Amino acid sequence: MLNILKLPKINFKDFHSQSMFILSYRIVALTSIFFSILSIVHFKSRSLTFWVCITVLLLSLAGIWYMRKYGKHFIIAKVIIFISTILIQINIYNLLNPDRYMDMIWILIIVLYSFYAIGLVWGVTTLLINFLGILFYQFFVVSPDLKPFNTYSSAQQVDYVLTVVFGGIMICYLLILFYKTQNITNLKYRAANEKLRVNNKVMLEQNKEKSVMLKEIHHRVKNNLQVITSLLRLQSKDIEDPEVIKQFNEATNRVIAMSLIHEKIYQTEDLSNIDLSAYIKSLTDELIRSYSVNIPVQTEIKANLNFITPDYMVPFALLINELTSNSLKHGFKDKSSGEIRISIFEDNNTIAFDYHDNGTWDIKAEKVSFGIELIETLTEQLEGTYTRTTENGTKYSFVFPINI
Repeated sequence: MLNILKLPKINFKDFHSQSMFILSYRIVALTSIFFSILSIVHFKSRSLTFWVCITVLLLSLAGIWYMRKYGKHFIIAKVIIFISTILIQINIYNLLNPDRYMDMIWILIIVLYSFYAIGLVWGVTTLLINFLGILFYQFFVVSPDLKPFNTYSSAQQVDYVLTVVFGGIMICYLLILFYKTQNITNLKYRAANEKLRVNNKVMLEQNKEKSVMLKEIHHRVKNNLQVITSLLRLQSKDIEDPEVIKQFNEATNRVIAMSLIHEKIYQTEDLSNIDLSAYIKSLTDELIRSYSVNIPVQTEIKANLNFITPDYMVPFALLINELTSNSLKHGFKDKSSGEIRISIFEDNNTIAFDYHDNGTWDIKAEKVSFGIELIETLTEQLEGTYTRTTENGTKYSFVFPINI
């Protein structure tokens, strides 16, 4: 029996509709439980009370079935109000019932429910019906527990009528004011939600357009950088000095590193972040092809920092470009195979970036090289520090702040 208190799964347009449905459903469910108990209590007597309880119980169960199947409460709420009003009025006119206070409480409950669950018209109608019923009882029905109205003095009669009328007007006014305030609040709430929904839709469309435009810009920048790369390679064919050709190739690789950044940006869905692991893999593979080393070179990339912002990507890319280029130029001269291991991890609000190869670099040549100076400059630009060791190969260990 208690399982009927469990609400059905229904999607509602707004919170107000949902709360009205929940209130109506639980009232019907609790009513069915209450009248089930009363039916058992009055079962032996088979009196009028028993048949009233059975009727209300069956109506409650029908209401539960209807609400669970169709997810609507207005019809059920109207039935609740109608039956409750009839039962309250019958109980008021029951001369064997000396207590009228509970009737007043039930009237107040059903009127408030009418305003909340159905609306202004039903609320006012329910209030007037019950109000007129009470007045009729007081004026025309003789009750053993109440002093007849016609025995009051003229002043008492006027005072009573004015008090009842004023009280009814005040209750009606307060309920109408509450309903209007709630209705205005709901209208403003829905209007604000609708405006927010429209604004969000516009912003999403604008962001989509901007994303498309930015991707197109990055695509064009990437194409322009590729044109520059092609021009540098064409121009290098007319140069006979090997050292100058070498410098041209290094400049070309730096342009390629930046070109790959723009390529990854316009290929990604989120323009604010770039897939770092995929970028490093693409860059190292491109550099290995570019330098045409005569030995196999294996790369291993480990990272728990998968994405990095575009503002820091360019110096970071150039840093990886210089390290990889130096490994390919200097580290593997006497090796039958090359290994490059790159690891990037977040650690204590910093980013630990380790670059390790199995070669031995020419330290004296590095001190005067543009590449080493560029590594130091890029590290400073990223507000980081680094150390260099040459045990079991060459290893650079960088530490950068987390804001990159």
